[in-house]
Amino acid sequence: MKKNILRLISDGHTLILPASDGSRLICDAKDTFLSGIDDDFIGWGLDVPGIATPETPVQVYEMIRSSNFMNIFKALPGKWSQKWLSQHQFIDFCETLPNWLIQSWYGALILIKDDENKLINENKPADNLVVVHVNMLSNGLSVSLNRLDDGNVWGGKHRVRVVSPKLTPLVE
Repeated sequence: MKKNILRLISDGHTLILPASDGSRLICDAKDTFLSGIDDDFIGWGLDVPGIATPETPVQVYEMIRSSNFMNIFKALPGKWSQKWLSQHQFIDFCETLPNWLIQSWYGALILIKDDENKLINENKPADNLVVVHVNMLSNGLSVSLNRLDDGNVWGGKHRVRVVSPKLTPLVE
């Protein structure tokens, strides 16, 4: 029997990110991330405007078992191409839904694309997906960047939040 890594905690809540034009970048959001922004957002080339996105419902999970990034995000429903938020959406989430971040260093994990204009290879998602870790410090939010295929294990006891787009059933 496979043990669950994540538990959905936003069920019954409507969490919506507004439509965006893709112009907001994490590396420039100093007013949102007062405690710091990882230099890797520029070093890894994530300093170019992204794509426009429609209004997007999101869901929030809580880690309940220790795991690495690849397995954490593999546990989310859907294909890899359905599990990411744009940088603009990520900033909007942090600004409009901050109560869904765990109020500690552990914060939340969210997938973004390395290049929002490139497709995701479902067999090699780490080629264009990276993990953003946002945490709450005493003087505001801090944000860092990690490789999806980083093998470090995150402890489930810390109840790290994981945010992703909510998949809606197809209407026939």
